[in-house]
Amino acid sequence: MKLVIPYGLLARDNERIGGMVRGRLLLSKRYRQRKDAMHVLARAQVKDDCLVGPIRLRGVAYWPDKRKRDLLFFAKGLHDALEGVCYGDDVQLVEVTYRVGGIDRANPRVELELETIQG
Repeated sequence: MKLVIPYGLLARDNERIGGMVRGRLLLSKRYRQRKDAMHVLARAQVKDDCLVGPIRLRGVAYWPDKRKRDLLFFAKGLHDALEGVCYGDDVQLVEVTYRVGGIDRANPRVELELETIQG
């Protein structure tokens, strides 16, 4: 299963917390909007059923410029956005690898490949 998420949609982890009510953390509006947009885009790209069992996820990030970035700043939001599209629950992700593919000013993105781990 392969899909591509544009850089501009990535929900950054440091944008995640929007406040606290009655001891519960709330997701920020911006984080929720980006996560929802990634979910809709993923659903449009994935035609198969959700993967079942343990899953291997490989990602390649293409940045928009040369600025330093934390490679995993988007991982939690992206993994949550793929729930119900690529897998039932992100706890199924047992092997996760990301790498930087370089700079692509015209089309910054994260390319993902997911597969069920056999055995």
